[in-house]
Amino acid sequence: MSASEPRSRRRVQRRRSAARAAGVLALLLLASAVSAQQDGGPGASGSPGPAGKPKGRSVTPDVADAEALAQKPLRDDEPSGPTEAQLRSRSYWLFEAPVPTPEELAADPDAHAELLERNGIALDVAAQTVSVRGGVVHDRSSLEYPIEYLITTERGKTYESAFLVRARPKLLDACLQAVGLEPGTGMSYEFLEPPPEDTSAPDYLTTPASGPLASIDVTWIDDGGRAHRASLESMLIDALTGEELQGDGWIYIGSRTALIPRGREDTVERFMADIEGNLVAIYLDGRGTCLFERNSLRGIDTPYTLHPERMPPRSSSVTLHFHPTGGFVEPREAFAGSEQPTPDQLAPRQPAPDQPSSKPPR
Repeated sequence: MSASEPRSRRRVQRRRSAARAAGVLALLLLASAVSAQQDGGPGASGSPGPAGKPKGRSVTPDVADAEALAQKPLRDDEPSGPTEAQLRSRSYWLFEAPVPTPEELAADPDAHAELLERNGIALDVAAQTVSVRGGVVHDRSSLEYPIEYLITTERGKTYESAFLVRARPKLLDACLQAVGLEPGTGMSYEFLEPPPEDTSAPDYLTTPASGPLASIDVTWIDDGGRAHRASLESMLIDALTGEELQGDGWIYIGSRTALIPRGREDTVERFMADIEGNLVAIYLDGRGTCLFERNSLRGIDTPYTLHPERMPPRSSSVTLHFHPTGGFVEPREAFAGSEQPTPDQLAPRQPAPDQPSSKPPR
């Protein structure tokens, strides 16, 4: 055995001892933090706790972990076992904080200035404009494939989105109603029963979205100090033809509420845009959980990608401006499949009281 081998073994043993000591210290610190919380320390039951947490309920030992869990994006393929459901439900208290009503915001925006500022929202009732601070999460250099959502929070599908905001969707929705928008009806699908005998024919009906229209503009300042303003539509191109998206605003849907699991047996009603984090959709799945949908007669839109020249660079700070245009898309007749309807299919109709939420296969 060489003389260097015992020294090497001693170094390894010292490193292992140091690692064990660090682990023990970490456990002691965690136990101390939990004990302090149980004894009435910061965040204990009855104390104000973190923002949005009601008094009188104990919170998780590590609020940062809970907030990180709350921001975890929802995925269609996410495991749905009891453990995952319980862990996710523990983050829903982040959305229990009350939100001012549209009437309260319209009557006295200054009374809620601190809350709006904390969410990066500027509300101008007189100008009928809601502005939200955000950032560019993807441009054409980082996302070349078609996108489905244009504006999301950290809970949303950021991997296929253009802009990220940190505003709470329910508060943003209240501001949009405060400037005069009223929720419309989202795109919906309904499977035909019985299905058509022709197997090549569409086996579902598409009902286009209807409701008030709003413009969405993006402003930013480039590295040279020049100010820019562009519509959200101008930043998209047809992935197949290269043509720019032609649009007359975005239909305001206003998301919806739904009962979601909390723990094993309990359920709680939540605003779905809060939970899913998707605010503006270009691909419509018929569930109506976003705030805005594409103003289109088509059920499943042409795939669109980000414009290589008109998008602000990735990581740029931007401001998103929402403004009612005064336009309104009337309810329209359902049509088979997702093809452009003929003029006789555009007759106004009253929306069905219960919209089906089934999504046809792509």
